[in-house]
Amino acid sequence: MVAILNDEAPPIGRPVPAPLKWIVERCLAKDLPDRYESTRDLCQELTWLRDHMAEAAPLEAAPAKPSTRRRWAWFGASLGFALLSFAAGIFVTATDIPDQSQYRLIPFAFEPGSQDSPIWSPDGKSVAYRARPDGGVGSLQVFVRRLDSQVRSQVTHIPESTQPLAWSPDNRRILFASPRQPAGIWSVVAVGGDPEPVLPIDSIFQFDLPLAVSPDGKTGVTPCQSERKLWTLCVSSPLGSPLKRYSPDPFATAETINVPRLRFSPGGKSMLYIFDDWVSHNRQAWLMPYPADPKRPPRRVLRDLPSAGFPPFFSWLPDNRHVLLSLAVVLGSPRLWYYDTVSGKGRLALSENGNIQSIDVSPDGRKVVFSERTNNCDIISAGLDGSPPKLLIATERSEMMPAWALRETALVYVSDRNGPLEIWLRTGNSDRPIVTARDFAAGTTNFFMGPALSPNGDRVIYKRGGAEGSRLWISATTGGPAVPLTNEDTPEYPGSWSPDGGWFTYMRERGLFVDLLKIRTTGQATPVLLKSYPNNSAGQPILIPSWSPTGEWIAFADELISPDAAAVMRLGARGSAHYVFSADGKLVYGIRSQADRNLLFSIDLKRGTERIIGDLGAQLRPVDVMTPSIRYSLSPDGKSFVYTIGKSSSNIWLLEGFNARAGFLSRLGWR
Repeated sequence: MVAILNDEAPPIGRPVPAPLKWIVERCLAKDLPDRYESTRDLCQELTWLRDHMAEAAPLEAAPAKPSTRRRWAWFGASLGFALLSFAAGIFVTATDIPDQSQYRLIPFAFEPGSQDSPIWSPDGKSVAYRARPDGGVGSLQVFVRRLDSQVRSQVTHIPESTQPLAWSPDNRRILFASPRQPAGIWSVVAVGGDPEPVLPIDSIFQFDLPLAVSPDGKTGVTPCQSERKLWTLCVSSPLGSPLKRYSPDPFATAETINVPRLRFSPGGKSMLYIFDDWVSHNRQAWLMPYPADPKRPPRRVLRDLPSAGFPPFFSWLPDNRHVLLSLAVVLGSPRLWYYDTVSGKGRLALSENGNIQSIDVSPDGRKVVFSERTNNCDIISAGLDGSPPKLLIATERSEMMPAWALRETALVYVSDRNGPLEIWLRTGNSDRPIVTARDFAAGTTNFFMGPALSPNGDRVIYKRGGAEGSRLWISATTGGPAVPLTNEDTPEYPGSWSPDGGWFTYMRERGLFVDLLKIRTTGQATPVLLKSYPNNSAGQPILIPSWSPTGEWIAFADELISPDAAAVMRLGARGSAHYVFSADGKLVYGIRSQADRNLLFSIDLKRGTERIIGDLGAQLRPVDVMTPSIRYSLSPDGKSFVYTIGKSSSNIWLLEGFNARAGFLSRLGWR
């Protein structure tokens, strides 16, 4: 007992990976504050370690002689063996965990509301970013803060939102993007003033596309659409001149999804373009020489980038070769990673477990600013009689994408309360996971989304994304093997059960078309096409179809379609992302979101008339967590429906001591 209270535990008597050794040492810490606060924290760290094989440190060598403190040696070895069993099979390769002894993380911008998109001034003395003024309300504006000051200065004062892009080489002006007419790139003096238009590019706000400005401020580049509705790059040089296509363009035939990332190297001689290819289901990174030169065509780099989540934010290092990325190895919180654009090697740079977003490395390479986002989703129940909405499920983690069974008091939803996304079932006052990554081969699942319960609540159909693509699966709520819903290998989206449980309607994106289909719920069946929509330049909305409880109609986008596709009823453009039918099928309900309110309304299908039921309030806007995930699901008693709301905030950190990593790059043979 004296030894337990006073002596440090001896080393574990077997080789273990260094991160696992640190976990054991924390469990055995003498001082209570140095241990884990709860077994949940311990479980999350073990889970992270299990899921991040590439980040595991080399094995710690076993001690030369066994310890004489037999009680402690037994306890340490037993705990080490238990943890090794928990993480068995994941330490196939070993890489460096960064030495962060020289790092210093400093809160840089933590005002009420959100702040993100930091960019360094060329002299390295100031950072421009966007934030909400006046206590976190209003549109996002450009702010500047000097490193030697604690006070931020608001640069723009316009009604429209802004996105800082670059500084002028002389540190005097800031280029930013805004939907302010003419929408595109604007310029403003760094001390504040009236902005001036530079380059109109209206499509960037329609598709949420990135803009890159060269370090000398003379060139602007953005993805643009070709005549085949496929993304390529377009260049404005000198900045303000009409956009022209970048050529040669090796990926003009690629169909892309998600938001691509694009940035010039510090020397301005090349660009790095990262996007997700819809056809091949992989993430591509291309090094694009600038100016374009047929003798030096673009080349693909970083071929082993993980494809979880959205394409990573990134920033070049001053050597014009290495990049720092906010990369998610599995779907979850992105961390900082180093990558070499020549060798393709990647290493973890910062092991802090945060949701890191936009990044910028200082001109001298000694500091990094990055934004860290926190998100939380809850499940709301909205009464159809105009009564105030109620929080149905709300925790410190995210619960989202809910769906009721038609005839049973059973609710399915997605939660990250155990770390990775899982599908949970609520019956009565009991909640439990029913579909997790453990139901599939290890390392093949990135996410789950859009679950839908069968009318009797005994089966669930959901979308699973991972190594096998993005497909719909069907599982029993009592457990057992999962089965693909269709016999196709195409990207599929969540949908809705027929009231008899025999059919399921869903959507797929097929090249230049969006298809609405139905399929038997027998598993691995052949789908039946109901209607195709042109995936036009305006962007056909990707939505979840809704089958009426009476079986007469399927609501999709702004129309109703009969299950045999013989009849179509137009609802008109009423601004709702989803529709849910009343229990008798005579009404459909929707939510029209406006700037400061969310109106719940109904449409009488016989008369075609609309009635405003009430205002749900500005804070209860439905959120599209993963497109498409907005669903309004009718409760079994027909008196309310559920949907997802979200809260998010973003703050900016300053990382000092980053230059100490130069030795790390050298040890990897990158220089």
